[in-house]
Amino acid sequence: MPTPTRVRLLRLAQDVAGEDADLGDPLAQQRLTVVVDALAHALVDLADGRTAPTQSLRWPPRSEGLRRGVVVDGVRSGVDDRASCSALAARLRRVAAVLDGPWPDPAPTGPLLDRVRQAAGVLADCLQDHAVALVTATTAAGRAECDRAVLRGLGTAYDLLRAGPEGPGGDDPAPGPLPLPHDDEDHRDDRAPGLT
Repeated sequence: MPTPTRVRLLRLAQDVAGEDADLGDPLAQQRLTVVVDALAHALVDLADGRTAPTQSLRWPPRSEGLRRGVVVDGVRSGVDDRASCSALAARLRRVAAVLDGPWPDPAPTGPLLDRVRQAAGVLADCLQDHAVALVTATTAAGRAECDRAVLRGLGTAYDLLRAGPEGPGGDDPAPGPLPLPHDDEDHRDDRAPGLT
């Protein structure tokens, strides 16, 4: 019979699986899907008593031709939806709050719990900050900075959730204990973000 802890974790996984928000940028949109899927898989790993993520979900690189959102006469090619960003952020904050406990015995422990809780919080902050920034980002430069910020947040969350030292693309730098700034900072590098 499943323990109450396992049931709670599987319900959290079900709550986030397949969730989405409209970010307006095609690359960010695909990367959000990957991060949400990775979060759901990591919650299942926690429910199974694992101490590290087991799923290596492929990180979409720019080299595949995913085109960034374009601003033409103040209108972007993609559609940002502040409400969907805020709604998903709120759901992820609830996940992070549940992971904070308290828990029935046996309570989940270990580094994976910390990584999943931190990733949920990072992603929630990323989405809510994006929703807020869209209010004042009315120029091409402002929207481009919104895109860069959300891509950085997605990369940080992904680093926390990915399995193995090389990630899904097999071309990341050597891993380390904490995620650092990503290639999205300057838009020049197509590698998946890595731990250094």
